[in-house]
Amino acid sequence: MNKFLWLSAVISVIATTPLYAQGLMETGPGNRRLGSEFGFIIFQERCTSCHGNPAVEKAPTPAMLREMPPERIYAALTSGAMQVHAQGLTEEQIARVAESMSGRLLGTEAKGDASTMPNQCGHNPPMADPAAGSIWNGWGATAGNTRNKTPSQARLKVRDIPRLKLKWAFGFDKGMSSFGQPAVASGRGFVGSDTGY
Repeated sequence: MNKFLWLSAVISVIATTPLYAQGLMETGPGNRRLGSEFGFIIFQERCTSCHGNPAVEKAPTPAMLREMPPERIYAALTSGAMQVHAQGLTEEQIARVAESMSGRLLGTEAKGDASTMPNQCGHNPPMADPAAGSIWNGWGATAGNTRNKTPSQARLKVRDIPRLKLKWAFGFDKGMSSFGQPAVASGRGFVGSDTGY
């Protein structure tokens, strides 16, 4: 395994080590904001006995909750019918449950709309055939899941790697976590975040 792939694997493991396992379920001085993925842990522990249980017909399924805005779920947990089930949770933990179940962060309803984003690219030609150019569309790369690209796929030579420079960067406003591997195809980058965009 080359050094780049080994380093990528180490970073991936570190980045996905749950803060929950490190005892950082509360925020406060010295602690960072929890990513929305921690809401899934709380939901699994406290909510799945009803939500997703066919025997409890009145409880919305996780799929139904996914269609709701996070503000609605948050209101149900803080002042609505579900507040009794949220007893003992901090406000931040409740917010992460609402965000993780809706798939979008609180206060981000319009944040991902392209019309509101600054520094938009003025040149947006139709998308070309993704198979015609270099392919960086996932970790597996081959049916054998080799997790690396051949020089012909990458269209990049080893000697060029030290000369690579950052060309652009993008951030999701209020975003904390990205749940998927970015993909590059047809000269476009595709990535999702916990803002729901």
